[in-house]
Amino acid sequence: MKIVTKIAFLFLLFSIDISAQNSMNFVGDIMLGRRYYCTNANSYSNNNQELEDNLCLMPNDFCDGFGSPGIIPECGTGVLFDGVESYFQNSNFINVGNLESVITLDTSTPHLGYESCKIVFHSCPEIVPELINVSFDFLNLGNNHVLDYMSNGIISTNLYLNDAGISYGGSGLDSLSACAPSSLVNDEGIEIIFLSSSSVNGEDEGDSCEPLNTAGENSPGFCPMTEQSIDNQMNYLDSDLDSSIVVYQMHTGYEYSFEPSNRMDSVYEYNPFYNSLTDRTIEMAHYAVDAGADIVVQHHPHVIQGFELYNNKLIAHSLGNFIFDQNFPETWSSLILNTSFNENGFIEYKAIPIYLNYYLPNLATGKIGNYILDFLSMKSRKLNTFMKVDRENNFAKLVYGEPYYSFSKDTTLVLDQDDSGGFISKPIKLDKNFHIEDIISSQDIEFRLGREIIWMGDFDFNPVVDSCVNKNTYYWNMRTSFLDTLTYWNGNSSIKMIRTPDNTDNALVDNYYCYPLVSDPNEISVRGYIKTENANDAKIGVRFYESRCSGTIDTRYTNDIDGTSDWLEYYENIIVPENSKYVDLRMVSFPTDSVESIVYFDNVGIVEWEDWSLNEILYPNDYYYYQIKSDSEEVQITLKEKSYYYSEQFSIGDNNFDGSIDVIDIVLIINISIDTYVPNNEEFAASDVNQDGSINVLDIIELINIILSS
Repeated sequence: MKIVTKIAFLFLLFSIDISAQNSMNFVGDIMLGRRYYCTNANSYSNNNQELEDNLCLMPNDFCDGFGSPGIIPECGTGVLFDGVESYFQNSNFINVGNLESVITLDTSTPHLGYESCKIVFHSCPEIVPELINVSFDFLNLGNNHVLDYMSNGIISTNLYLNDAGISYGGSGLDSLSACAPSSLVNDEGIEIIFLSSSSVNGEDEGDSCEPLNTAGENSPGFCPMTEQSIDNQMNYLDSDLDSSIVVYQMHTGYEYSFEPSNRMDSVYEYNPFYNSLTDRTIEMAHYAVDAGADIVVQHHPHVIQGFELYNNKLIAHSLGNFIFDQNFPETWSSLILNTSFNENGFIEYKAIPIYLNYYLPNLATGKIGNYILDFLSMKSRKLNTFMKVDRENNFAKLVYGEPYYSFSKDTTLVLDQDDSGGFISKPIKLDKNFHIEDIISSQDIEFRLGREIIWMGDFDFNPVVDSCVNKNTYYWNMRTSFLDTLTYWNGNSSIKMIRTPDNTDNALVDNYYCYPLVSDPNEISVRGYIKTENANDAKIGVRFYESRCSGTIDTRYTNDIDGTSDWLEYYENIIVPENSKYVDLRMVSFPTDSVESIVYFDNVGIVEWEDWSLNEILYPNDYYYYQIKSDSEEVQITLKEKSYYYSEQFSIGDNNFDGSIDVIDIVLIINISIDTYVPNNEEFAASDVNQDGSINVLDIIELINIILSS
């Protein structure tokens, strides 16, 4: 009788209305001027306005003094979105971005701030067809560069976007137009309303580089990010608020800060690593949600920040740069936020990692894609939001709970003696299918966890780039070295360094641009794999800087390697010198007196360590390494880990493991979903047919479809 009842219940499921789903893509900051035309263009240059005035004309030898011709004069605009355009050209997608520069040919009206610090730039009209080709539907204009060319810039940008059929909003010639809503209606008849505001406000915060950007009753600019503005915008929508989807975009926060931070009410020395989580940007995002926004997307920091689910609505605190010419490595990691929605609102969120290679956005695949997603997972976890990373396909879904499978692994470690007379392990790589939860032992041990901050160290992310692209913006600076695809530790390539006796030039592979120490660590480890043939003093090192690639503080290396050896891992634990804010990773060797020397480097990196014996371990997390120290040379430890994925192999749906998927498996799923049966790890994993971390009616429907199609 019980089984018959459950099967009857099962047939009722077919009456459930599964609404049609649509997709919306959000990306970060878009700016296609400056270094896209001349590689060394700099907004701080005394002759910056000469650059701006001639940018779209590009007379002969124009880039002399500004570097060499950049991507657009050398390659045209057609290459700009090659690495990502296939993802956007889908008729079911609505594509949304933040246009961080005005589009104009007229550069005769730069704002007065350019007289002193010249942070003024624009994009040329020739980029508009590419925005059309990538299928942008809406571009936010409410940001701190909207008045770079005053009213003329706003008017020109609006005209070009109107002609292109691209909707826009967030700025205007007065406060009424700047705060006004814009709307789109998709093929299903769902109205999407876009609202915008900004707090990056120039002179009223003591910033002499920018004008007062807030629009007034009779003055141009953006809509101010205040509670009153949000209330006015929502009240204006009135009845449309309940019948439409409301997308609220905010240009706010602080540049190069990896977490939302509060500096509004204090005098501070600029520091891109300020990591407080009590911030006005969070408060205002919450306010917009409470007022009626269905999603809030923030931009301005130029680096990726965490996602936050607040009252079942998503806040994206920063998606980073989508396409931009900044030469700071931390600005090259980016995201596409892909959302699914129906007439009731947003129902699913997915993050797709992007990496700007030579300033060009590419879908980030392999390890670098997962590094980006793990970093984002940890930042989101600090905002009480969970992400489930699909490591094979390089995307992550936002989910409503922590990892649900528990694992334990017993390990015996033999430690090395340290300088204090105790013992310490090498940095040990964690299995990133799992998230470390704890390390326990019956012996007296301490442990620490570390994150990798050099994400390009496996040399495997090498998307195809047109030969016309200037290569001076690549992550690695290679001298007497090149990528080798025949010899490597793992993956598909390594760095091969060749030294001959007469080659006495400085042979070095390092980062073109220094990388920030993200979490202000007390200690780091430099590490990597090296293979040698007749080597002389081959090693991996790190250089510490007080500011961006200047103010050298110290340089430290692993032990020298001589002669011939197969792949071996080398590392050095290093106390971070005082005042160190930036680092670069360095690979070196020296010529021998008589024979050619070849050194291969692979899987190199820098590990930032947390303090020993961290009190609370959040998961999901971006920890890739652990290290143990003890008074004993040999220790037995147990790794406790969590995962969204179960590691055993079985057929999804076959939850009684009898080798077939049938009605008996459906009955077990029903019992689990109505809480009459508590499954073990294996039964839960096999019953979670759609792999969303919960057992419910959707798994039953999915299993029925499997049975009917077999």
